Amino acid sequence: MKLKVGIPYAKHGRITDATLKSVSDLRASCDFDVTIVAQQGSNVPRSRNAMINGEQSNHIYQKLDDFDYFLCVDADTGFAVEHVHQLIAHDLDIVSGAYLHKQNKKQMVAGWFSGIEGISLKENRVSADRTGLFEVDWCGAGFLLLKREALESMPYPWFTCIEVEYDSPEGKCAQITSDDIGFCMKARQNGKKIMLDADCRVAHVAHPNEKGGSLPDALNDLLRSRETIIKHVQAMTEENKLLKEKLSSD
Repeated sequence: MKLKVGIPYAKHGRITDATLKSVSDLRASCDFDVTIVAQQGSNVPRSRNAMINGEQSNHIYQKLDDFDYFLCVDADTGFAVEHVHQLIAHDLDIVSGAYLHKQNKKQMVAGWFSGIEGISLKENRVSADRTGLFEVDWCGAGFLLLKREALESMPYPWFTCIEVEYDSPEGKCAQITSDDIGFCMKARQNGKKIMLDADCRVAHVAHPNEKGGSLPDALNDLLRSRETIIKHVQAMTEENKLLKEKLSSD
């Protein structure tokens, strides 16, 4: 069995230590082939699609031959090896682990649409106290396991933002979905079920680039920046020294 893990991260961001440790533990302890890929960029949907097909094709329907399962992992997700085994054991086309919303710890990043495909109100998110395996309309792609055959049967691009139009008392409106909701919409249109394992609880960790990130993470990021600055200053000092010596000899 071959598992490919894809981690997108922001152009000016980084992968959190929790995520790096998780994928390192996975690679070290799994009894099947694991490939880890990461792609940096501001266009997250493009990064997700590129990691799935290696940017080898733009065909609407594609054959994928370098993995059996693709695991979407966000750069702020912490998980254990057991969580991966738990999702694979379900043998489902699309199944997600569960993690809490950062701004509302009483809800998960998953839920149901509010009468309009693509529109999900806060009150229709999955409650944090839910358990078991059940179907949802959408979920985040922070810890999302996809079977290769499911992707092959869906049109490319798999992850994309979709414009949803709806009527309101004030007139016609439009809203752009996130790329993970866009993926779920396309999957549902192709007859796929979006399943959530609420017992597969992974961590949605604070990122130092975010407002409200944890103080330890922010301090670690500051220390990294300080170390980088020191290295640059040392390099510049050495260059200036060599330049002075050259000018003196001339």
